[in-house]
Amino acid sequence: MWHANWPRAVPVARDLLQQLTPWLSSPAALSKLQLPRTNIGTRFPTQGRSISVPTNGDRGSSVTLSNGFAMPVLGFGVWQIPADGTTYRSVLAALEEGYRHIDTAQGYGNEQEVGRAMADSRVPRGEICLVTKLSNPGEYRSARQRFEQQLQTLGVDYIDVYMLHSPGSSMEERQAAWRQMEELYDEGRIK
Repeated sequence: MWHANWPRAVPVARDLLQQLTPWLSSPAALSKLQLPRTNIGTRFPTQGRSISVPTNGDRGSSVTLSNGFAMPVLGFGVWQIPADGTTYRSVLAALEEGYRHIDTAQGYGNEQEVGRAMADSRVPRGEICLVTKLSNPGEYRSARQRFEQQLQTLGVDYIDVYMLHSPGSSMEERQAAWRQMEELYDEGRIK
């Protein structure tokens, strides 16, 4: 059960916040952020590694997740960027500037422009970490169907990181979505 991990998660979150405090106060003060060692997850438990968060504008730093996937630490998010061509131009410019982590969501309404910018960029799909989310909790029981629609909207064959955008209204709905997401992961459609 998701709430069974709270007793272990709270101290980790507190430790992380304490480590972020100097950075939040003065970005120049941070040279290396040490993430606390933890083993909260069950399917992909953490390996207790630390990551370095770049403070010099380097968009190439990545962290290797516990399943071996290398995710760029610095991402370009498109929340609140209108789908009137602005998202397309922004993502295209971000990719040209060296960003390799693009974050969108169903609820942002701009996935189509993100996908079009990725396709029109000179960056191979395998070099881009595409993150998107299932935003409508009413679709958690049909997560696979929404995922398929998002693939079509984005014009891609797979999603690198796929998340539930909110906890939804019930544990049963979350579990239904999570099971479908695990199937998609096992099929290689989510990295």
